[in-house]
Amino acid sequence: METINLEDVESFTKLVIGIGSVFGREFNDRAIELMYEALKKYPIQAIKMAATQFIKHGSLKRGDSLVALIEKELGQKEQDIALNKANNVLGLLSSIGSYGNPIFTDSVTAHLFKTRWNWYDFCRNMTVDKEPWFVKEFVKAYQVAKRIEPKLLIENSARNLAKKSGILTT
Repeated sequence: METINLEDVESFTKLVIGIGSVFGREFNDRAIELMYEALKKYPIQAIKMAATQFIKHGSLKRGDSLVALIEKELGQKEQDIALNKANNVLGLLSSIGSYGNPIFTDSVTAHLFKTRWNWYDFCRNMTVDKEPWFVKEFVKAYQVAKRIEPKLLIENSARNLAKKSGILTT
């Protein structure tokens, strides 16, 4: 996940001051620093989108959480990406079928088809009425795998290195 960079700090500061102005509050430097510390792990675009929703529907007095809105925004994007990847898999199913050898450009999808689904069995058993189930299961699996992707990449790299060196044969 991309985080706030130095160029975004000015934009972030203006955004916080703007939120305060909308709700009739003035934030001092320390308050802005605290908000920055709490939100710096999020992309500036997600913060801006959440701030817009916050202003439209929220209130500082009711204790609405800007972080909750950011998490919702990012979660929705993750789900959209996972749905897109599921549709890509179904597209490969119709274009190359069970006898083809799919090339997954996405490391998470490739991992899922190494560990959770076997391409040949997937193709052989997939019917139109099972597609909604597959999409639902794929989205869940993709989102979980995406969160642990760095670990997967390290494990896969270690496994490949062990295979090349002859330590691992399967």
